[in-house]
Formats: sequence, C-alpha cells, structure tokens
Amino acid sequence: MAHPPPTTRARPAPAPASGGPRPPCPPGDDTHLDDTFESADVRGRWLLVLARCGFSAPPARVLDALPAGFRAAGDGWGEAAALSTRATSAV
Repeated sequence: MAHPPPTTRARPAPAPASGGPRPPCPPGDDTHLDDTFESADVRGRWLLVLARCGFSAPPARVLDALPAGFRAAGDGWGEAAALSTRATSAV
C-alpha cells in the first residue's frame, strides 16, 4: 500500500486558542541577580545582560560599558548587539 504524499498526511490538531490547560512557567532562580559580571568576557557580559532584559534592570555600568568593550575588541556585530540591547532596556 502506497503512502499518501507528504502534503496530504494527517496533521495534529491545533491547540485550542483558549481555555485549555497551559504548562506552568518555571519559577526562575533569582539567587544570582546581584552577582557581578566582571569574570565574564565582553560577549558573556552581553549575554548576561540580554538574559535579564525585560525581567530586571541590568546594571547600568555594565550595560553602558558593553559597546565600548566590543568596539575595543573590533567586534562590530557585538557593538551593534550591545547598542540594541541598551535601546531595548531603555523602553
């Protein structure tokens, strides 16, 4: 017996738009929110700031120093990412 073409195979039913059970969000670990970022390299500091963006205010001194750190390393992508993160944090 031949299988139907991929476009006609049965697809799972879409999840209900509302009213259905939703998985709980994990409660997050805030035990390290006051830790310093100094031991991380510039990309690591940016990633830590990005991870906190929208949840807690990143340390301003770290956020403001990121573009210059990337600039000093000659990393244009990192500088743009740091500036974008700083703009996102400001709103």
